[in-house]
Amino acid sequence: AATPSAKVSIARKMACSASAPDKSLETLYTLSRSHFPFFSQPCSPTFFENAGGSQVPACVIQAISEYMTHTYCQLGAGYEMSNRANTTIAAAREFLKTFMNAHGVGDVVISSSTSQLLLSLADCYSWVFGPEDEVVVQENSHEAHISPWVRLSIRTGAALRWWRPDTSACTHHLHQLE
Repeated sequence: AATPSAKVSIARKMACSASAPDKSLETLYTLSRSHFPFFSQPCSPTFFENAGGSQVPACVIQAISEYMTHTYCQLGAGYEMSNRANTTIAAAREFLKTFMNAHGVGDVVISSSTSQLLLSLADCYSWVFGPEDEVVVQENSHEAHISPWVRLSIRTGAALRWWRPDTSACTHHLHQLE
């Protein structure tokens, strides 16, 4: 089995191979789809409503299967399998930091979903927020990303402010937050 760092290297090569300048758009499209087993089905719909409908490439399916089969255990426990799991998770975070250009900016948190992360984050803030605080929510966000902050405002008494888009310019203005 490939080491976590080798898997990151393989994933980078796969991503780079799809952007070679000598490939036509149709070739890039076909090459990209070929990495996703879901699209080999006779009828493979595309889901636009949320990330829950997102499909993953074969290398992700393989990596998750490998992890779940050989290293899925308690992280940070200090025994050999746990250490391998820690190394795999660290390599995944490092890959995501590179992929998202997040080096020097912060860290990467891996979770079951963004919705779950926002629920957890809002719950953490509920311990320190109070009526003197303010929660700003972007109006045109997904409901799963809005509701944790609305509930936070209700639970803590913090003021709820809606950041509304400028529909004529199709943008949000930072001065609205002052």
